[in-house]
Amino acid sequence: MANFTQEQYNQLIMQLLPNGPAWPKTPDTVQYQIMTSLMSQLWQLDDDATNLISDLNPGTTINFINEWQETFGLPDSCITETLTTEQEIQQILNRFTEVGGITADFYKSLASEYGYSIEVVEYGPFVCGLTELGDTAYMDGDDSVGFAVTLIENTSQDLTLLQCKFSRLSTLLACIDFYLYQPATNTQIVL
Repeated sequence: MANFTQEQYNQLIMQLLPNGPAWPKTPDTVQYQIMTSLMSQLWQLDDDATNLISDLNPGTTINFINEWQETFGLPDSCITETLTTEQEIQQILNRFTEVGGITADFYKSLASEYGYSIEVVEYGPFVCGLTELGDTAYMDGDDSVGFAVTLIENTSQDLTLLQCKFSRLSTLLACIDFYLYQPATNTQIVL
Protein backbone atom coordinates (compact mmCIF):
# COMPACT_ATOMS: atom_id res chain seq x y z
CA MET A 1 0.00 0.00 0.00
CA ALA A 2 1.29 3.48 -0.87
CA ASN A 3 2.63 5.75 1.81
CA PHE A 4 0.04 8.38 0.87
CA THR A 5 -3.67 8.30 0.23
CA GLN A 6 -4.83 9.35 -3.22
CA GLU A 7 -5.97 12.74 -1.87
CA GLN A 8 -2.62 13.33 -0.16
CA TYR A 9 -0.88 12.39 -3.39
CA ASN A 10 -3.03 14.89 -5.32
CA GLN A 11 -2.22 17.63 -2.81
CA LEU A 12 1.50 16.97 -3.09
CA ILE A 13 1.36 17.18 -6.88
CA MET A 14 -0.68 20.39 -6.78
CA GLN A 15 1.94 21.96 -4.51
CA LEU A 16 4.52 21.37 -7.25
CA LEU A 17 2.60 23.64 -9.64
CA PRO A 18 3.77 27.26 -9.88
CA ASN A 19 1.91 29.92 -7.91
CA GLY A 20 -0.30 32.46 -9.63
CA PRO A 21 -3.71 33.01 -11.19
CA ALA A 22 -2.92 30.75 -14.18
CA TRP A 23 -2.44 27.80 -11.83
CA PRO A 24 -5.54 27.52 -9.62
CA LYS A 25 -5.29 24.88 -6.93
CA THR A 26 -8.82 24.81 -5.57
CA PRO A 27 -10.90 21.65 -6.03
CA ASP A 28 -13.67 23.40 -7.98
CA THR A 29 -11.44 24.31 -10.98
CA VAL A 30 -11.11 22.35 -14.20
CA GLN A 31 -7.32 22.30 -13.93
CA TYR A 32 -7.51 20.69 -10.47
CA GLN A 33 -9.95 18.06 -11.75
CA ILE A 34 -7.74 17.25 -14.75
CA MET A 35 -4.64 17.01 -12.56
CA THR A 36 -6.53 14.82 -10.10
CA SER A 37 -7.63 12.40 -12.81
CA LEU A 38 -4.09 12.20 -14.20
CA MET A 39 -2.55 11.80 -10.78
CA SER A 40 -4.88 8.93 -9.85
CA GLN A 41 -3.00 6.77 -12.38
CA LEU A 42 0.34 7.92 -11.01
CA TRP A 43 -0.83 7.18 -7.48
CA GLN A 44 -1.94 3.68 -8.58
CA LEU A 45 1.49 3.09 -10.13
CA ASP A 46 3.19 4.21 -6.91
CA ASP A 47 0.87 2.00 -4.85
CA ASP A 48 1.59 -1.02 -7.07
CA ALA A 49 5.34 -0.41 -6.87
CA THR A 50 5.15 -0.24 -3.07
CA ASN A 51 3.16 -3.49 -2.99
CA LEU A 52 5.70 -5.12 -5.28
CA ILE A 53 8.42 -4.51 -2.70
CA SER A 54 6.44 -6.37 -0.04
CA ASP A 55 5.53 -9.14 -2.52
CA LEU A 56 9.22 -9.88 -3.11
CA ASN A 57 9.38 -11.28 0.41
CA PRO A 58 7.54 -14.61 0.72
CA GLY A 59 6.53 -13.75 4.29
CA THR A 60 4.70 -10.56 3.33
CA THR A 61 3.40 -11.44 -0.12
CA ILE A 62 -0.25 -11.02 -0.99
CA ASN A 63 -0.36 -10.65 -4.77
CA PHE A 64 2.22 -13.34 -5.60
CA ILE A 65 1.14 -16.26 -3.40
CA ASN A 66 0.53 -18.43 -6.47
CA GLU A 67 3.97 -17.62 -7.91
CA TRP A 68 5.71 -18.40 -4.62
CA GLN A 69 3.75 -21.66 -4.32
CA GLU A 70 4.74 -22.67 -7.83
CA THR A 71 8.38 -21.84 -7.08
CA PHE A 72 8.45 -24.14 -4.04
CA GLY A 73 6.24 -26.93 -5.40
CA LEU A 74 3.26 -26.03 -3.25
CA PRO A 75 0.56 -26.58 -2.19
CA ASP A 76 2.02 -29.53 -0.36
CA SER A 77 0.46 -32.75 -1.64
CA CYS A 78 0.80 -34.24 1.86
CA ILE A 79 -1.72 -31.78 3.30
CA THR A 80 -5.23 -32.40 2.03
CA GLU A 81 -7.24 -29.73 3.86
CA THR A 82 -7.95 -26.29 2.43
CA LEU A 83 -5.57 -23.66 3.82
CA THR A 84 -6.22 -20.03 4.71
CA THR A 85 -4.07 -17.31 3.15
CA GLU A 86 -2.04 -17.06 6.35
CA GLN A 87 -1.45 -20.82 6.36
CA GLU A 88 -0.39 -20.71 2.70
CA ILE A 89 2.12 -17.95 3.49
CA GLN A 90 3.40 -19.96 6.47
CA GLN A 91 3.77 -23.02 4.25
CA ILE A 92 5.79 -20.93 1.75
CA LEU A 93 8.01 -19.66 4.58
CA ASN A 94 8.51 -23.17 5.94
CA ARG A 95 9.61 -24.44 2.55
CA PHE A 96 11.77 -21.33 1.98
CA THR A 97 13.66 -21.81 5.25
CA GLU A 98 13.71 -25.61 5.26
CA VAL A 99 17.18 -26.99 5.83
CA GLY A 100 18.35 -30.52 6.21
CA GLY A 101 19.57 -33.47 4.32
CA ILE A 102 19.62 -37.20 4.24
CA THR A 103 20.54 -37.67 7.89
CA ALA A 104 18.91 -39.42 10.81
CA ASP A 105 18.89 -36.20 12.87
CA PHE A 106 17.05 -34.33 10.11
CA TYR A 107 14.31 -36.95 9.97
CA LYS A 108 13.97 -36.96 13.78
CA SER A 109 13.68 -33.17 13.81
CA LEU A 110 11.08 -33.19 11.05
CA ALA A 111 9.00 -35.83 12.82
CA SER A 112 9.08 -33.89 16.09
CA GLU A 113 7.72 -30.80 14.27
CA TYR A 114 4.61 -32.84 13.49
CA GLY A 115 4.34 -34.34 16.98
CA TYR A 116 5.87 -37.75 16.32
CA SER A 117 8.60 -39.42 18.37
CA ILE A 118 10.74 -41.68 16.19
CA GLU A 119 13.97 -43.61 16.17
CA VAL A 120 16.00 -43.74 12.99
CA VAL A 121 18.60 -46.33 12.04
CA GLU A 122 20.76 -45.40 9.08
CA TYR A 123 21.99 -48.09 6.73
CA GLY A 124 24.68 -47.61 4.14
CA PRO A 125 26.11 -49.82 1.43
CA PHE A 126 28.80 -52.33 2.25
CA VAL A 127 32.11 -50.83 1.25
CA CYS A 128 35.13 -53.11 1.28
CA GLY A 129 37.80 -51.64 3.57
CA LEU A 130 35.42 -49.15 5.21
CA THR A 131 32.62 -51.27 6.62
CA GLU A 132 33.51 -52.91 9.91
CA LEU A 133 32.05 -55.79 11.84
CA GLY A 134 28.81 -54.66 13.50
CA ASP A 135 28.08 -51.84 11.03
CA THR A 136 24.60 -51.77 9.61
CA ALA A 137 24.58 -52.25 5.86
CA TYR A 138 21.75 -51.71 3.42
CA MET A 139 21.48 -54.85 1.34
CA ASP A 140 19.27 -53.81 -1.54
CA GLY A 141 21.88 -54.55 -4.18
CA ASP A 142 22.76 -50.93 -4.86
CA ASP A 143 24.72 -48.06 -3.35
CA SER A 144 21.73 -46.43 -1.70
CA VAL A 145 21.48 -45.11 1.81
CA GLY A 146 18.64 -46.63 3.78
CA PHE A 147 16.73 -45.52 6.84
CA ALA A 148 14.57 -47.57 9.14
CA VAL A 149 12.12 -45.20 10.80
CA THR A 150 10.38 -46.59 13.88
CA LEU A 151 7.50 -44.72 15.49
CA ILE A 152 8.13 -44.93 19.24
CA GLU A 153 5.14 -43.21 20.79
CA ASN A 154 1.89 -44.17 19.19
CA THR A 155 -0.42 -41.31 20.04
CA SER A 156 -3.06 -42.70 17.70
CA GLN A 157 -1.89 -40.28 15.06
CA ASP A 158 -2.29 -41.08 11.41
CA LEU A 159 1.10 -41.92 9.95
CA THR A 160 0.07 -40.94 6.42
CA LEU A 161 1.28 -37.35 6.84
CA LEU A 162 4.67 -38.41 8.19
CA GLN A 163 5.15 -41.06 5.52
CA CYS A 164 4.17 -38.58 2.79
CA LYS A 165 6.59 -35.92 4.12
CA PHE A 166 9.46 -38.38 4.32
CA SER A 167 8.74 -39.81 0.88
CA ARG A 168 8.69 -36.33 -0.62
CA LEU A 169 12.04 -35.52 0.97
CA SER A 170 13.74 -38.79 0.17
CA THR A 171 15.84 -38.81 -2.94
CA LEU A 172 16.72 -41.49 -5.43
CA LEU A 173 19.67 -42.30 -3.19
CA ALA A 174 17.68 -43.00 -0.04
CA CYS A 175 15.19 -45.68 0.86
CA ILE A 176 12.97 -45.25 3.91
CA ASP A 177 11.25 -48.17 5.62
CA PHE A 178 8.58 -47.44 8.27
CA TYR A 179 7.94 -49.50 11.37
CA LEU A 180 5.50 -49.16 14.24
CA TYR A 181 6.87 -50.18 17.65
CA GLN A 182 4.43 -52.06 19.86
CA PRO A 183 5.69 -51.98 23.46
CA ALA A 184 3.20 -54.60 24.67
CA THR A 185 4.80 -57.30 22.53
CA ASN A 186 8.18 -55.58 22.06
CA THR A 187 7.84 -55.98 18.29
CA GLN A 188 8.01 -53.77 15.23
CA ILE A 189 5.37 -53.89 12.51
CA VAL A 190 6.29 -52.91 8.96
CA LEU A 191 4.03 -50.17 7.68
